[in-house]
Amino acid sequence: LKAAIFYDDKYRVARTYAENYLGGDDLILNKFDYLGNVLKSKQIHYKDADATTPTVIQQRYIYGHALRLKEVYHQVGTNPEVLMASYEYNELGQLVKKKLNENADGSFLQEIDYSYNIRGWTTKINNPDNLQETGQPKDMFAMELLYNTTLPTVNNTGDEQHNGNIAAIKWNTPEFGVKAYGYGYDEINRLERAKFAAGAAFNTDVNKYTVENITYDENGNIKTLGRHNTAAGFIDNLTMTYDGNRLKKTFDSGDLVLGFVDMVDYATEYRYDANGNMDIDDNKGFAFAYNYLNLPEEIVGGNDTVRYIYSATGVKVSKELVQSGVISYTDYIGNFVYKDGNLDYILIGEGRITEPTAGTYQYEYFLKDHLGNTRTVFADGNNDGVLADTEVLQENHYYPFGMSLGIDMTRNRGVDIKLKYNGKELQDDMLNGVQLNLYSYGWREYDPVVPHFIQIDPMIEKHYEWTGYAYVYNNPMRFSDPFGLDSIAAAEVTQAAENAVQTITDEYGETSKQCNRGVTEAFEEITENDVFSGKLANEMVDEMESSDDFETVDLEDVQDEANEGEIIIAGKKEADGESGHIALAVPEDEVDSGYWQGKAPVGMDTGFNKRWSKNGMNYSWTSKTGVKFYKYTGQSNKTYNVGSLKGATITAKGNKKLTPIQIVIKSTN
Repeated sequence: LKAAIFYDDKYRVARTYAENYLGGDDLILNKFDYLGNVLKSKQIHYKDADATTPTVIQQRYIYGHALRLKEVYHQVGTNPEVLMASYEYNELGQLVKKKLNENADGSFLQEIDYSYNIRGWTTKINNPDNLQETGQPKDMFAMELLYNTTLPTVNNTGDEQHNGNIAAIKWNTPEFGVKAYGYGYDEINRLERAKFAAGAAFNTDVNKYTVENITYDENGNIKTLGRHNTAAGFIDNLTMTYDGNRLKKTFDSGDLVLGFVDMVDYATEYRYDANGNMDIDDNKGFAFAYNYLNLPEEIVGGNDTVRYIYSATGVKVSKELVQSGVISYTDYIGNFVYKDGNLDYILIGEGRITEPTAGTYQYEYFLKDHLGNTRTVFADGNNDGVLADTEVLQENHYYPFGMSLGIDMTRNRGVDIKLKYNGKELQDDMLNGVQLNLYSYGWREYDPVVPHFIQIDPMIEKHYEWTGYAYVYNNPMRFSDPFGLDSIAAAEVTQAAENAVQTITDEYGETSKQCNRGVTEAFEEITENDVFSGKLANEMVDEMESSDDFETVDLEDVQDEANEGEIIIAGKKEADGESGHIALAVPEDEVDSGYWQGKAPVGMDTGFNKRWSKNGMNYSWTSKTGVKFYKYTGQSNKTYNVGSLKGATITAKGNKKLTPIQIVIKSTN
């Protein structure tokens, strides 16, 4: 497949052309302002070689005085333009309000309010105590996150968390009312229990969806896990055994029909290929075959089969499902998804668009929680500008680790939207009468029932002190895994950036030149290395240039490596010897604007008039000339607990790379 990228005289991507798997093509045109922000984009999409009339999508972007995105307009073909989303920010650049789908009278279908604590951690998404705020549309989803405070009934004494772990979550929807989970963790921040209750006083349905008795081995493999679907009864009461880090057998003494279905009782129920990919699952009766990227290309269950086709870079472009001899196809053409040759949906930034009738499009918006889990999907089906409870198309709620709470806590009104946990696509096809039930994370497939990935982590060499099959280091309420790669390291960088912005703002205000101090604060929090202490930006660049602990990174690799948790610092020296500038790359999606070949890495910057924890790095410099990117490859001085052995605590010195000589035993007596 051919693709071409065309740049303007300022090295910005003016247009892209790409052929697609079905024989069609896409042309995308961009218009910029003088600062490099994308003002307009136009996509001309031909589905396949036989298409004569394209689907044309146009978007407009409006920015505020601080160059933050304020409004996104969207138009399909000749249909009326829709103000899809409007954003409002506080003085620190944090998103405080998002409005979705403007009506003719200037109101919106939904307004989502965000609240934060002093450390920048999200505390509320809307208000679960009041879904109908004065002057706003009724909220279809609301959530509160508690850290160093707890909730009655669901929390135990001492559950308060001061390190970023979430002690409790309360949520509310018009359909299901107030629900809550309280969480407990072990000494190394792995989830041990999640107690459930419902009602404003948390005194109904106590323990109905509780998860308890979660235990782990020293590598982080889950040994036992119990899920309730009634106050006293277990839907799953699982015991897992391993061969090294590979799941060998799962035994369920709970319900044998719901949740995990224990279909066989063999000494070895799972087998793996030479690359560590699960290729036999005897409990489901599935056999897997993988391509050279360790992505599943065929899954066989009895006489039924599902096959996948990927691009050379691992992007899924097609799925073929064979059930009882009947073949169906799903084709993924960028933001367009087709099922059996017909448009299924078009992905947009806030959800998706469907085409109920030819030429008529319906905007379906996703309301997500702090982890990116799709909780509520809605659309103004009758176009009256008022969202009724019955216009919620789908509602999903999850056990910790991602399994659905079941039909009693799920609503589907004529739709089958598979983008659910972490916003990932659920592969729920039935093969030989058994549901596949895997989430596609891009580079790996995740099983939310027996929580683990079925392929080994491609980034395992960065943190081999942990099993390569675990999901987000067994802390699923705090972390998510965007691509099936790294998780906790990226989250640490993000948190350190947010903390540094808060610290600099508190100590120096919102305008002074403190880029060096901000990067130093974040770097020391991540690594406990004070190599930058007291240095100006120019001196920090000199340090990175001369030190063996830093290596330069090409611009096009910066965002991908930052998303994997690498510590990457952007720096530029000035001739006066003092006024250089410096910023920290953070995990995020690249920004479609700026001077960086049309894609701007995202960074934390606390320089003059800059107090942001994630913004396009093009806003840090007026030109990319002279800016270099440095990746930290040295040793951290940070200490982590990683397990226990015969009354002693094992601590590992180092950030991600551990060797046996770095293991230290400390007595607990």
